[in-house]
Amino acid sequence: MGLITDFSIELSTPECDLESAIYRASVSIDADISEALPYVNATVEKAEFIPSVPVLVWTEGSHKYALRPREVAISNITEMKEAQQLASQIVARINSIWDRKSEIEPSYESYERPKVLDILKLLPRTNCRECGLATCMAFADSLAKDKQSLEDCPALSGAECVQQLDALREMGL
Repeated sequence: MGLITDFSIELSTPECDLESAIYRASVSIDADISEALPYVNATVEKAEFIPSVPVLVWTEGSHKYALRPREVAISNITEMKEAQQLASQIVARINSIWDRKSEIEPSYESYERPKVLDILKLLPRTNCRECGLATCMAFADSLAKDKQSLEDCPALSGAECVQQLDALREMGL
């Protein structure tokens, strides 16, 4: 049957840029999904899970999802139609996971994102712009947010960067 039977959506602009064309969708749900969070956590990659709050946050594609007991937040929304589609998909996904919970080992693990400065220390720091960004600091930030991959830095593919590349991969990048 599923855990969530109904939801409503409210779009808002980022507080730092009230004229933004990009929105955040706040999806109010009719069920407390606290007990489902460890099961959802077991099915997503690189999720930050804080059971004591409780909150589960992860990024998929260009969207960040944050699940709380009675709310799902979705970032980087361009219009209400997209919000409705993504909200329907995540609600169906949560319900499917909850219905299959006997088949899923719940996970209370949390992925800790590497810190930007720790990433920067391992980059070539040439500011060559071959990755498409102005500085290695910007690239490090983009890596930390899963917006780019290590392969986007041509300098890292050189023989002199093998150890740095291995260390960056060990960080989960």
